[in-house]
Amino acid sequence: MKKGWLTKCLPGDEPINSQPFEKIDYACGLLVLFVSFGVYLWTLMPTVGLYDGADMTAAAWVLGIPHPPGYPFYSLLGKVWMTILPIGNLAMRLNMLAALSGALIAFFSYFITLKIIGTQSAIARIIPSVSSALTLAFTVTIWQQATFAGQYLFNLAFASLVIFIVIKWGKLSSRKYLYLLAFLLGLSLGHHRQTLFLLPGTFFFILIISWKNRIREKIKLPKEKWAKLVFPLYSKILFIIRLPYTLRLTPSTLIIMLLLFLLPISIYLYLPISAASSPPINWSNPNTLTRFLETINGERYSFLFAKIGALERILEAIKQTRSFFICQFTFYPLLFGLLGIVVMAIRRVSCFLLLAIIFLTDILVSVSYRHPSIELYYMIPSLIGSIWIGFGIWGIICALSKNLRLLGIIFLLIPLFPALSNYKINNRSRYYFTYDYALNTIKPLRENAVLILTGSDLEVFNIWYFRYVERLREDVVLVEPHNFHFEWAVANFKKAHPDIPFELYPVKKEVLSFNEVKWQRIEDMVKKNLQNRPFYIFPGPGILTEYEFIPEGIFANITKSDIPKEELLRIVDEDRMNMVRYRTFQQNSCQDSTAQVCITNTAVAYFNRGRLYYNLGQWEKAILELKKAIKVDPSYDLAKSLLSQIYKEQARK
Repeated sequence: MKKGWLTKCLPGDEPINSQPFEKIDYACGLLVLFVSFGVYLWTLMPTVGLYDGADMTAAAWVLGIPHPPGYPFYSLLGKVWMTILPIGNLAMRLNMLAALSGALIAFFSYFITLKIIGTQSAIARIIPSVSSALTLAFTVTIWQQATFAGQYLFNLAFASLVIFIVIKWGKLSSRKYLYLLAFLLGLSLGHHRQTLFLLPGTFFFILIISWKNRIREKIKLPKEKWAKLVFPLYSKILFIIRLPYTLRLTPSTLIIMLLLFLLPISIYLYLPISAASSPPINWSNPNTLTRFLETINGERYSFLFAKIGALERILEAIKQTRSFFICQFTFYPLLFGLLGIVVMAIRRVSCFLLLAIIFLTDILVSVSYRHPSIELYYMIPSLIGSIWIGFGIWGIICALSKNLRLLGIIFLLIPLFPALSNYKINNRSRYYFTYDYALNTIKPLRENAVLILTGSDLEVFNIWYFRYVERLREDVVLVEPHNFHFEWAVANFKKAHPDIPFELYPVKKEVLSFNEVKWQRIEDMVKKNLQNRPFYIFPGPGILTEYEFIPEGIFANITKSDIPKEELLRIVDEDRMNMVRYRTFQQNSCQDSTAQVCITNTAVAYFNRGRLYYNLGQWEKAILELKKAIKVDPSYDLAKSLLSQIYKEQARK
C-alpha cells in the first residue's frame, strides 16, 4: 500500500527512545546550554532587579523570610550562591543564578524533546530539539526572568527536570527513577506550590505505563461446582488486592517514594527557625502553627482567585492562551507547534497525554488567578509548547526524502524569530532604573529618619536591598504600611524599634477596616515621634492631611502644617535633590513599565518642589525645578502646564 504524505510525516512507532544518548547529543545539549547562558549573561541586569527580585535577594542574604510561601529552598541556595560566587555585587550574583536556571531549562527542554523523538537520524532528532529549546530560551517571559533574580524560573527548572525524569522512567521502568521523581517533587514543593500542576499528568502517565508493563497472570478456576458462582467475585477482589504488584508498584516502593517525597518538604521548617531569630525581613513571622500554615499556603493572596464557572473558565483559557503564546513565541514558530500537537498525539500518545494534561491543568487553574503578572504562571505551558514546536519540525524533516533532509538545517533559524523580536525589551545590561530610584530615595534622607514606604512592592523591596544587603543608611528606620494592619508586622517593628512608640488602636472604634487600622497606627507614630526624628513619605491623596510635605529627594519630609514660611523656604533651599542621580533616564536602555514608574516619580519630586516654590512666590526657582521635571519626563503635562502658567503670570507683570 502506498504511503500518503501524512504517514511520511509521522514515521516510527517507538513510544520513547530506550537507547542511551550519543556523544553528539550531549555536545548539542551543551551548545544549547552555553548559547542560552551566554545570551542571558549578555543581557543580564547589573544590579538589583524587578518584581520580587530585591525581596528574594535581601531575604536570602539575611536568611530571612520573603513573601509567602516563604521560599525556604531559594533562600538557603541564594545565601550559599551569593557567599561563594566572587563576581560582581551581591544582586548581580543572584541575577547570574537566574541566568543559569534559564539556561538549564533550555538544556532540559532539549533532552526532553530528544528523548521523546526517539532513535532517528542525527539530523531528524537533533535539529528539532535544538531549535525548540532555543526558541523556548528566547521567549519574552523566560528571557526576562533570566536577567534578574527571582523565584519563578526555579518553578520551571523543577518542572522541566521532573518531566524529563518521568519520560525517562517511562521506557526503563526503573525504581530509581521513581525514587528520584518523588524526591524532586517534594523538593520543588519546598519552593512553590506550582509543582501541583504537574501531579495529574504525572500520576496518569505512571499508571498507563505501569498498566502497559503489568504482570499478566491467569487465575486458575477451581474444579468444584460452587467455584463458578464465587469465582467472578473472587477474581475481582484478588485483582484489586494484587493491583500494586500487577503494576509493579509494590507497597515497599510506594512507602519509599512517600518518604522521599516528604523528606525535602521538611525544608519548610526553615521558616519557624528563621522567624525565631527575628531577621529584618520576616514576612508573616511564622513562629506559630497558624501563621506557619498561612504562610506556606499563601493565604494572603487567596483573594486573587476569582470564582468563575466552567464555561467561562474554558473561554477565558482559550483567549489567554492564544494571546500569551503569540506574544511569547511570535506567530510563525507557533505554526510548527500546531503541527507538533498532531504529530505527537498520533505517534507518541502516552507522552502527549502527559504533556497535554499538565498543559491544561496549568492553564485552567491559573486562568482564575488575577495576578498582575499572570504570564509568570504560564511558563510551564511555554515549555510544553516549545516541545510541540520541536515535534512539528521533526514531522516535516521526516516527510522529506533522505536526500533532502539536510535542508532541515534551515529550521535552526526558527529561534531567531523570538530572539530578534524580544532582544530589545529584554536587554537589561544597562538597566539601572530600579537601583538609581531606590538610591535616590534613601540617600537624601536626614539622619535617623523614619521612611514610610507607601509605594509598590517593587519600591519597598529595593529599599530593603540597600538597607539590609548593601547596609546603606543603617540609621534609617523603615515602615511598611502594606502589612501594618497585621499584628505580626507591628510586633516585628516594636521589637526592632522599641524607641519609636505608638498605639495599636489609637482611635477606639467597634469596626475598623484594615486601611483605617494601619493608617491610624502610622499617624499616631508620626504624632508621637516627629519632634525627635524626621519622617518621610511619598505624598498622596488622603494621607496625613494634617501635615505639610517638603520634597527632599524622591520622598517628602513631613512637617507640621503651621511651619513659618521663612523656615519652610529655608528647608527647601537646602536642595537635598542635588543628591539625586539618574544615569539611565536618557540612555538607550530598556524602558519597561517599571522604568516608567521610576521616571515618573522622579519627575513628580521635581514638580512638587517647583509647585512649592511657586506657592511661596519664588517663581524663578519654580521654573528651574519644573524644567528639571520635564527633562526627566518630557511627557509630564502637569509640569508643562504649571510652567506655562508661570510664564503667563510673569508676562502680565
